[in-house]
Amino acid sequence: QIIVMILLAYSGSLLVGSDFRLRTLPFYLSRRIDRRHYIVGKLLAVSTVISLLTVVPALLLFLEYGLFTASTQYWIDNWQIPIAVLMFGLVLCVVNSILLVTLSAYLQRIVPITITWATIFLLLGSLSGYLRRATDNENWRLLDPWWNMRTVGRMCFGSFRTESEEVLAWKALALLVAVCSVALVALVHRVRAVDVVE
Repeated sequence: QIIVMILLAYSGSLLVGSDFRLRTLPFYLSRRIDRRHYIVGKLLAVSTVISLLTVVPALLLFLEYGLFTASTQYWIDNWQIPIAVLMFGLVLCVVNSILLVTLSAYLQRIVPITITWATIFLLLGSLSGYLRRATDNENWRLLDPWWNMRTVGRMCFGSFRTESEEVLAWKALALLVAVCSVALVALVHRVRAVDVVE
């Protein structure tokens, strides 16, 4: 989790922050690249990094585990596992890529990006746990972005023990959608603010 966070912070600085810091974005946009193409391309680049770190190893583990059996019965009986992994991977890619690209577009340098990225995931996670223990209110878990993504991932796998966990998962999904929507609007606004020289 921490390794993924650090690698994503460096990726955001290299893939997005440097375009704004070195003023290369106007050069890209003056060619046949539209602003939406730039945004989608950067989101896909970050999503590729996330997939290589999380989704691909999970699918390889599923395949490897099936190879230890004498038949293909394991894969047939558990065909829903790769689908759930892909759905959870989609959640990870969408949320992390939108947040990271938006942060990188505004902060641009590696140190502010890393500090803010760590604050979002580590500080909010710690604060969430402290408030939940202090108030005995499970809703404070929603402050933790990692917990929100993991809980939505549990929706993909259908592994809830109680109804209250499922209710919290829907709240987590709604919160992630809201945060990603705001971040995406901010990213579009930031890219549109760049002056393009024809």
